Amino acid sequence: MKTSHQFSVAIGDRLELPVEKLLFRGVGLGRWRGMAVMVPRSAPGDLLRVRVTAVRRDYLEAEIEEVLSSSPERSLPFCPDYPCCGGCQWQHLTLEGQRKWKELILAELLRPLSRGGEVSVSCLFPVSPPRGYRTRAQVKVGEEGNRVRLGFFRPRSHILVEIDTCPLLDSHLDALLTSLREMRYPDLKQLFPRLKEVRFQKGFPEGKILLTLVTPTASRPSLRLLYHRLKEASFNLAGIALAWGMGPTVHDHVGDGWTEVWVGGIGLRVGPTSFCQVGEQGAEAILRIIQDWMEPRGIASLLDLYCGVGTFCLPFAARGVKTVGVESCAEAASLAKSNAERNGIRGVKIMHSSAEEALSEGWRHEKYDLVLVDPPRPGISKRAMQGLLSLSPRHLIYISCDPSTLCRDMLILQEAGYQYREIQPLDLFPHTYHLETVVWMEKKESKPMRKLVGRGKGKGALATGSGLSLDNSASPDDIIPPIPAAPPNLPFSMAEESWR
Repeated sequence: MKTSHQFSVAIGDRLELPVEKLLFRGVGLGRWRGMAVMVPRSAPGDLLRVRVTAVRRDYLEAEIEEVLSSSPERSLPFCPDYPCCGGCQWQHLTLEGQRKWKELILAELLRPLSRGGEVSVSCLFPVSPPRGYRTRAQVKVGEEGNRVRLGFFRPRSHILVEIDTCPLLDSHLDALLTSLREMRYPDLKQLFPRLKEVRFQKGFPEGKILLTLVTPTASRPSLRLLYHRLKEASFNLAGIALAWGMGPTVHDHVGDGWTEVWVGGIGLRVGPTSFCQVGEQGAEAILRIIQDWMEPRGIASLLDLYCGVGTFCLPFAARGVKTVGVESCAEAASLAKSNAERNGIRGVKIMHSSAEEALSEGWRHEKYDLVLVDPPRPGISKRAMQGLLSLSPRHLIYISCDPSTLCRDMLILQEAGYQYREIQPLDLFPHTYHLETVVWMEKKESKPMRKLVGRGKGKGALATGSGLSLDNSASPDDIIPPIPAAPPNLPFSMAEESWR
């Protein structure tokens, strides 16, 4: 049994404590004898009796045994599978409480940018409706005896929780999920014995659904049988694809191998492995924010890193902005090119390349009025950041789905001479802690590069408290500190200390 000798507390001990606030990744923070206690599914203002589940060096983890006094921000969950299913983390909070704490968490994470003051963050923009907003989902597949089980993993585990319905799913996808689960003679596992996952993508406004089965092997007759069964059941099916491996890679399909979404008046085909926002309103809302920022600045050229199927670069290219899009996924890059051709968009170049390769030595002489980055959750890699700083665009827009890596990257950009002008959070994922943020940054007219040369607390040390001192003679390659991944369940202050 693991015990904290400093506080004489062990796994299984019961504690009573109030919850002070919520932290990034959705856990509540309480304190017991001054020690931080992380409690999932708690609400600020709760008084709880908890059981200790883990003893860490600097904090405890615990689960709720009893709510002794409820917070005004606590709400009754509407899903019968909450909290066992790992899809939601905040159904126990009111919608107003969720939005309030997303704003507060973002402001706290970004505080190091202010050098001790407050960071100016715009009010959270509520985009998605509270229910039925997910037009894209990944459902895990298992079996129990002769029965197929479809659902999601429990939080922080690979234990499958079978679900009958998901209130966050679009109603057509929810009905399709039910139909797949209830299939008989043959059922889904008899058709595809090694099936691991089912992915749904609904287009809009036509609503055609692309179904992707993640399985290493499958017969084409089985694929065609499922396709015709679902079409006969009146589902608006675009097609069914088979995929496997890292990525994964598509190895067969029937019907169309894509569905179509419309963003900014442009029809964009999206494939089985291409990225697309989880709801109809998300990409359109982000596009409008960027457009409002761009118009008064007279942006004439744009480099779109991580461009996907052309979600943002093609609408701007259609308006006459000279555009280059860079995408590492072969399928998405190919679709971006065909999307440009089908929509008659000229003046755009799509490169199938990683951001790191595109920003290599050969690109450093290119100049763009604006660089748009929309990286995956880990943020901008060290190598890509080096190339971006060498490119040195005047304007930079960063679209982030992870506030912790956004803050890390903004600190690096700030040290390189960029200032944030606008920070706009959007609530695309109600009932989860996930937060989309769009940031406009602008390069100062003159800012000498400064080099990390070692530890120090005196003049020239980083204001973030990292203890690294700076030298004013450096190339962009010198100013990038290592970029590790964020630990999954630590509050930001603890996580920052352990990363650095």
